[in-house]
Amino acid sequence: MWILPILPFAILAPFLTTAVVGTEFIARDTGILRKFPFPSQDSFYSPPAKLETFVPGTVLRTRQINASFFGFVPRRVLAWQLLYRSNAVDGSAIAAVTTIFQPSQPKRDRFVSYQAAYNSACPDCVPSFAWRLGSWPGRSPLDHLEPTIEFLRIQGYLLQGYIVSSPDHAGPDGAFTVGRVSARCVLDGMRAATNFGRTQGLFNTTPAIVGVGYSGGGIPTSWASTLQRQYAPELPVKGWVFGGAPVNWTEVILTMDKSKLAGLVFTGIVGLLSPTAYQTQLGPLWEKIVTFEGRQMFRYVRSHCLENVAIKYRHDSMLTNKYQTLGPDFLTHPISQKVLTDNFLGFKSDEIPIAPVLLWHGTKDQMVPVSQASSLANSWCNRKVSVTFNTYNAEHMTASMLGIPKAYRFVEKAFAGSVRVSCSNQNDRSDNLNFAALPAKLMPLLTNLTTYLEPARRWDRAHPR
Repeated sequence: MWILPILPFAILAPFLTTAVVGTEFIARDTGILRKFPFPSQDSFYSPPAKLETFVPGTVLRTRQINASFFGFVPRRVLAWQLLYRSNAVDGSAIAAVTTIFQPSQPKRDRFVSYQAAYNSACPDCVPSFAWRLGSWPGRSPLDHLEPTIEFLRIQGYLLQGYIVSSPDHAGPDGAFTVGRVSARCVLDGMRAATNFGRTQGLFNTTPAIVGVGYSGGGIPTSWASTLQRQYAPELPVKGWVFGGAPVNWTEVILTMDKSKLAGLVFTGIVGLLSPTAYQTQLGPLWEKIVTFEGRQMFRYVRSHCLENVAIKYRHDSMLTNKYQTLGPDFLTHPISQKVLTDNFLGFKSDEIPIAPVLLWHGTKDQMVPVSQASSLANSWCNRKVSVTFNTYNAEHMTASMLGIPKAYRFVEKAFAGSVRVSCSNQNDRSDNLNFAALPAKLMPLLTNLTTYLEPARRWDRAHPR
């Protein structure tokens, strides 16, 4: 889930002082002062009146922005932000934002929808804010770590000429972990990017699309793949690429409870209680069982990004009477079970992808057990979904790095229509990034990414299950 609170800040230093790849980055400091309001105070994010009268995917508002790395290092890439109509879990109208990046020599018949991991229930911790020049520091200097690292992956797609659209997939109120919100934000973001791109000349035809995301970005990507059939069948999605994504949240909560990463459990519960999510169903129960400490926790998670939440609640437990009076029985309460079951990926037989899928996972993943991914792959294969399932002999963070080259290759094949329609499983025992068959122009970026492998391994070792 791209959790980086313990990752040394020094690892990012080269990207703040030197050019990373070609002309896409300009490494110069323009002043470390936040110049823009947070999204919760920015009128751009506020939906217009009678939002329900617009069809999902309608572009409501646009602006061109100066994109940046870490909020203060400019990027030489054209960028826009779109406010568009989407839907909450109950089908009510909501507004979401996506950021579109256009490289210098774009392919005008396709784009990548990249779902960044930001793992937050705070509406001010969205990538659209972090990627805007003048946004640093956020509520804390740590706040931009996840989107910053995620842009390195996006950079690879830009270097290959792909236009990239990256939505704030948790919606307007931080519905983290809620697949039925994030999937709709992704699919409607694809619609919005298509509509905007055609009117602005970004595309010269109806663009083909591939959706990509890992872990916290794998949640919306995987769910979008399953809901496309019913929600947005007209979209010309050619493939889905995701990894490290939870399938069964109950098991993930029990796995991560009391661990160094327990803050994600707190963030997930708060996300489920969002108005766009399951507040109507879960809220009354929560109000009956929440303690004083639970209310304080809720306010903290709603107002801080993941990095600070992870630090504050490491080794803590949501399943004790400290935060809610049901203790461990909270998960087995009928209302909780109903909500968690509705958030179980692939549980409903008619929710399956219609485009080829690349799914990857670490066999030693300490956050999301690999058995969840393998069961999902098998289930989909049995239902005639084309799934390429790759595993790596690694933990969560390391596997996220090792899977990058094959993700790039799969995206290229998906756009070309050359993905073999079948199911396959492969265990990759390589300890390094495999650059074979990748374009030469990606080499500088991939070489830089290799420097992250050892820090990723150290991070994984420091965060055992």
